[in-house]
This record gives sequence, structure tokens and C-alpha cells, in this order.
Amino acid sequence: MVWDADTVRVTADVLVPAGSTLRVLAGVRVEFAGFHTLTVAGRLLALGAPAAPIHFDSAEPWRFAPDSTTAGAWGGLRFPFPDAQLGGSQLVYCVIEHAKGIGPAAPGGALSFAAGADHRVENCILRENAADYGGALYCSHYAQPLVVGCLLEGNHAFVSGGAVYCLEAMPRLVASTLVGNIDHNPQIVDRAATVTALIARPQLTGCVVWGNSFNYFENTALINTKPVYVRYNDLQTPHAGTGNFLADPLFVGEGAHPWALGAGSPCVDAGPPDTTGLALPRFDLVGRARVLAGRVDAGCYEGDGNLTGAPVAPPASLALFAHPNPVSAGGTFVFRLREAASVRLEVLDIRGRLQSTLSAGWRDAGEHRVAWTPRDASGRRLAAGLYLARLGAGGRQLATCKLLLLD
Repeated sequence: MVWDADTVRVTADVLVPAGSTLRVLAGVRVEFAGFHTLTVAGRLLALGAPAAPIHFDSAEPWRFAPDSTTAGAWGGLRFPFPDAQLGGSQLVYCVIEHAKGIGPAAPGGALSFAAGADHRVENCILRENAADYGGALYCSHYAQPLVVGCLLEGNHAFVSGGAVYCLEAMPRLVASTLVGNIDHNPQIVDRAATVTALIARPQLTGCVVWGNSFNYFENTALINTKPVYVRYNDLQTPHAGTGNFLADPLFVGEGAHPWALGAGSPCVDAGPPDTTGLALPRFDLVGRARVLAGRVDAGCYEGDGNLTGAPVAPPASLALFAHPNPVSAGGTFVFRLREAASVRLEVLDIRGRLQSTLSAGWRDAGEHRVAWTPRDASGRRLAAGLYLARLGAGGRQLATCKLLLLD
């Protein structure tokens, strides 16, 4: 089976049976017209290119919300017990967004792997996906996928694993960037954070884990990850292991790739000095040589601070932040646009109910600040608790951030 049209519209659940291979050619957009799932019992070869990524998305992404509804979402890519005779699936230069795993029976937002050691996810963007367990990625039954050179951005988990959840599995995350992922579990005693492992051995090597949010009272973004498997990473919270460090990555903060490394980033030449066995790709997320000056950089980008004309550019917003956070009397939302657009900034409660609209209208490219007082549309003060700010522009949801309101 080959999907080679400009747009492949999926109108029902799709199963790639054991013994079969589905090939998706570079530049194809796979658009899910409803809450449909692509399940691969055989093999998926989705081989995009820097200038022609493969895009898996909902047909109505502007309706997507980080909750348990199916509007604007699709069911993700599922790999249950692969056909060993075919070898593992490969996803290269793919963008996977607005997928959901609804309920505990469907963990993993974008990708879910059960068993298999040969799956390879290379130079992909997993963005704005959601699930109870593993907003972007879920692994179980000794699955060992290699996730290399990838960006896991702005994903949501409602129970545990804002970006990744592992249950009796050994995924390998190499030279990847995990940023802006949210674990929404409100219980501060629940062991839930950005990467959560249960009877598992996830490996993080040469990654950047920064700017993610969670409520677990211990200051750690990595739960139950063994120090021997956590090496040469830039981490937002302390963690034992070899070569790890805590430093602002100095992301570029503008342009097509806001999470690229700016000039002088501490992540430059900070990845593992010996890349033997890491199976690094030759190029990074935007197609530049993966190793410069003799040593790979941490994260999914080789950093030179210059990304003019780089491909794989997600449209519109870079990020959305709240200052201060937590907040009591009021604060400010800050967002940046890559290009001028009609934007809408809303505040919702944790169940997805709209509380107020803070901004709606045309905004120029650049940074914008919007003041906020904790009141609903009728002027009543909001109750203490967790809230979600949602930024939309150009007809689609772009970014979210979680806000803790105090009494």
C-alpha cells in the first residue's frame, strides 16, 4: 500500500495488517476527518524530507482542546505487537499533531508502541497531542523504539507523562528536545511529570528537557528514570547521571524554529562525546549536518543561531507564558508570533470551560503582552485552582500554558 497524494483523507479507522507495509511518501498530508486511528500491525514507512515533511493531523485542528473530547482530534498512530518478520516501522521528518488517546484503554497521544525493538522515529515533531498516559509517546510490553532528533512540544497528559510514559518498556530518546509539555494531574503527591517510568528503563541521551510543567511536589521532571540511563542532557530539574547539566538552553525564541539553539547556548558541543551506538541521523531537524566541530549538540538542533530559510516550519505562534505563575492578584500573558495573524487568547478551567477571552483581533508579528485579572466574563473572581490559557491564530490552536491561581 502506498499513499502518495497531496492529501490523503482518512474517513474511518485504518488497519495495516500483519504481513503488510504502508508507505507514505514525502510531502503527503494525512488528514483525519474524524476521530479515527491508524493501527499498524504490519509496518509503516513514512519517510519525509526536510523540505517535504509528512503531516499527520486532524481535518479540523482549530477545534482541538486539551481535554477528553474528540472534537478536532484523531486517534493517533498505534503499533500493537509488530510483525517481527517485516522489521520495525520508520517515521522520518513527520509532523504529528492533534492526536488523542481517550481513556486509560488508549494510552499515548501521538504514538503508542507495544513490544518491538526496531521502530525508529527520526527528526519528527510531536506537537499538541493528548492522552491520560503519555501526551506524545507511550511504550509498553518491552517496546524499545528509538526516538532520535525529535521535538516533543506542547503535549498534554491528564494522569501521568506530559511527554512520555513507559510501562515495562525501554524507549531510547537521543538528541531530542522536550519543551512546553504539560502534566495536568492536580495531585501533588502523584508521581507524574514530563517523563514517567513504571517498571521501565527509558534512556535519555543528549536531550534537552526544559520548560515543561507538572504538579508533583518533588522537583523532578523525570520520574523513576535510572541515572545510568540519563546522560549528557540539559535538564530543567536536577537528576543524577553522567554529564547532565542545568542551564537555560538559550533558545532562539523567534523564526520558524523557536526551540533551536541560539548563539552561545550551553547545549552546543554538550551532547555525548562518543556517539557510538546512538544511531544518530546525518542531519538535524532542519536538515543541517548533525555533528559540528567534532561533538554533537544536545537536543534536536545543531546550534549556530542561524535558521534563515529553514524548512519544516510550523505556522504562527512560538510560545505562550504567564508571569507570575502561580498568581493571586493578576499577571501578564506573553506570546510571540512568527507572522501577523488574527489571534484569540482565552482562559479555560481545567475541564475546558471558557472563563474569559482576553484578546481577539489582528496582531503583528513579534512579542505581545496581555494583562490578566482572575475574573470570568461576568466579572466574578475565579476560584483558586488550575486554569489553562489557550492561544489561537490563523484558524488553529497554537499554544497553551497552565496557570495556578492561589487564594
